[in-house]
Amino acid sequence: WARLGIGTVGQVLRTNAGATAPEWAASIATKQFFVPCFSGTDGAPPTSLGYTGYVLDHVTDVAKISFRLPNDYVSMTSVKVIMIPSTTGAFDWTVTTNFAATGEAYNANTDTATADGQAATNLQMLELTISDAFTGVAANDIVGVTFGCDLWTNVTAVHVIGLDVKYV
Repeated sequence: WARLGIGTVGQVLRTNAGATAPEWAASIATKQFFVPCFSGTDGAPPTSLGYTGYVLDHVTDVAKISFRLPNDYVSMTSVKVIMIPSTTGAFDWTVTTNFAATGEAYNANTDTATADGQAATNLQMLELTISDAFTGVAANDIVGVTFGCDLWTNVTAVHVIGLDVKYV
């Protein structure tokens, strides 16, 4: 038997890789924040940050969201667009990101993600994972997100509420 001494600030107690003894390790807690949609194609703010969000009802409409990654950011766990469809059907979507550090052009880095045939059910909350559009982001980057629907199949509108961001 050996006594395990006290850990340092922020460490957590876990089982070692061999599953034979406890050990202290750095905490890698997932952190999360929500960013509401602030505008869309016409530049107008959403009518409400509740149910309504920013309404996309034409293939030329986009929702726009901006935020700064925290200084404790290491890597992205997930990014999801939160929305409410107003009818049942399917739609295709594309998201584009521009991100940069202070002093760089706002579009120094860009990325995209897209999907076809996204199923939607009338008035049921929908979370779309768009993490693929955040490759290469870094702590303190300022990120601009543009989300749009490219093709509607029976869906007549979606209400974009905002982004759910998880990171370590």
